[in-house]
Amino acid sequence: MTNKQFLEIIKCALKGEKYAKKAEDEKEILIQAETNGLIPLLYVGVDEGVFSSENYKKLKKHFFANVYNDDVQKRLIKKVNEAFNDNCIDHIFLKGTHLKEIYPESYYRPMGDIDVVIRKEKSEESRIIFKEAGFKNYSRTAEHDVYLYDDYFVEVHRYIYVKEGSKDNSPLLRVWDYALKMEHYQYKLDYAFEGVYLLYHLKKHVLSSGIGIRSVLDITIFFNYYEKEINKETLHELLKETNLEMFFQTMLYINKKALDLDSPFLDKDFKVEEEDYQQMLDYICLSGIHGKSGNINVMAPRVAKKGKFRTFLRLVFPTWAYMKENYPWLKYLPFLLPFAYLMRGFKFIFRKRKYTKAKLKELKTAGKNDDDVENLEEVFKKMGL
Repeated sequence: MTNKQFLEIIKCALKGEKYAKKAEDEKEILIQAETNGLIPLLYVGVDEGVFSSENYKKLKKHFFANVYNDDVQKRLIKKVNEAFNDNCIDHIFLKGTHLKEIYPESYYRPMGDIDVVIRKEKSEESRIIFKEAGFKNYSRTAEHDVYLYDDYFVEVHRYIYVKEGSKDNSPLLRVWDYALKMEHYQYKLDYAFEGVYLLYHLKKHVLSSGIGIRSVLDITIFFNYYEKEINKETLHELLKETNLEMFFQTMLYINKKALDLDSPFLDKDFKVEEEDYQQMLDYICLSGIHGKSGNINVMAPRVAKKGKFRTFLRLVFPTWAYMKENYPWLKYLPFLLPFAYLMRGFKFIFRKRKYTKAKLKELKTAGKNDDDVENLEEVFKKMGL
């Protein structure tokens, strides 16, 4: 179950207050704060006497580690921005890079990767630029290239949305139509479009692994911050086109009920039944950011959405888009796709055996050992997915 005191402390932090009641389960509160990406807010929201001296020292240490990471990442963002500007490449920073700047303090909102999108025709040029700037290529997919710089990750996206079929004409495919120039070659997204993109990204992780309450908090923080600048008509049209209207309301409702954070975008008549709300909240909090808490089998959401067999097939045989990015020669020799699948199979069987066994075990046990969340498919439907 979601720890109630954990949520009460975060409520206090958001209001600029201090929670003073002695913690009943210190370990669980600290675990849920860490897996949900809310250590900084937990620290600023508690009196020192809430935790034992030992646990408070641990919390303080984690807090200042987040402050340090925030400073390093902001300097890295500046480096990436300068690299693109110096080489005349249009770019837009996404998600956490922007979101952290609208929190009371940027370090209140930790982030994993630095995400930036460029025009797809500039992909090869950006790879040369990043290599010359000292970034190490970590991985490559159909959507983005991942780079490593001093233990920090940067994802350079070509797309922000993956088509869900040949007839899919989502507005999220047209990211540059909603781009507004800032200075030099840096752009930002129209706020209505950016808000819908954040919802889509949230939806994607809900259905694949989990999200954590911080990602839900981002939604209300973002929409409340830009309330006067968001074109309501554009927002309504985009939500309708992406089929995210109910999901949007559900996320706003969870923030209001769990964290006392209301929003003018929440319909007054919208309500979630108490039992359904608790199931949603437990899935969100117990899964943690990207399902990293270990409380919930990360394969369970995928199985709930696609079934075990289809999930297995996608793991073994990724999409053509994924394969041609990881095996670039396929672009010129597409008939060798079966050979590429064979090469990939050998890599995962012999070079990544431990990882492969873990994934197969997760798939095998998905839906059997997931405490606190039952019938994920129904939970997703009630969220509006």
